[in-house]
Formats: sequence, structure tokens, C-alpha cells
Amino acid sequence: MKHSCRLFKRTPYYGWLTQTSCREYFRPVLWTNTAQCLPEYLQQGGPKAFIVRLILAATLGASYGVNLDPNSSQSGWIKLDLDRIGVAAGQRFMVDDLFNGERYWWEGDRNYIELGGDRPQVHLFRL
Repeated sequence: MKHSCRLFKRTPYYGWLTQTSCREYFRPVLWTNTAQCLPEYLQQGGPKAFIVRLILAATLGASYGVNLDPNSSQSGWIKLDLDRIGVAAGQRFMVDDLFNGERYWWEGDRNYIELGGDRPQVHLFRL
């Protein structure tokens, strides 16, 4: 298979990587590991950038967040589809951050997150 900096069509390629027998032995190389295709921050950003590259590759992510300043904290609200994840409105639920081992109690469909600065560059949540 020829690799390039262009994005693959998600469904066939990612399906092949995750739903066929090759998932047992094939480790994909997405552009997040190809230095000439990376933004300057991901090429020369040191340990923080390396962590971001690992997370992108591990989650089959082929793009990096726009306007995320790796040297300053960024925060915002994420919106969850409670019906899709099987949580009733008003019900509190535990969220595990698989990246740093922290646990959070969330309630409702909007929840606050913060990245960067002295905090981790990523969250990888398990609901």
C-alpha cells in the first residue's frame, strides 16, 4: 500500500485497519508520524508534541486541532449525546481519563474540559 500525506477515505481504510484480520499484525502509519507532513509544533514541540503525535496515531486521528496553542491552557465545553451513550438526563456518571488516570463526575450533556499549559495535552475519556 502506498502512503502519502493525503487523507484516506475514512470508511474503507479505517474499516480495513480495524475490522479485518490485519488488525492483529498491521500497525498503520498515518501522517502524524511523517515529519515532513507535520506542522512545525508537532515536529519540534518536544515531549508535549510527542504525546500528541502518539495519541493521534493510536486513535487513528489524521488531523490536529486548529488553533490549539501548546504553550497555553485551552478550555471549553463538550456536548455529549446522552441517549447514544445510555445516560439519562440529570444522571451523574463517571468519566475515566485513560491518558492520565484521573476520574471525573459529569452530569448533563455539557461538560467542561481543559487542555495544555501545565495540564495534559490530551484527554482520552472512557464513559
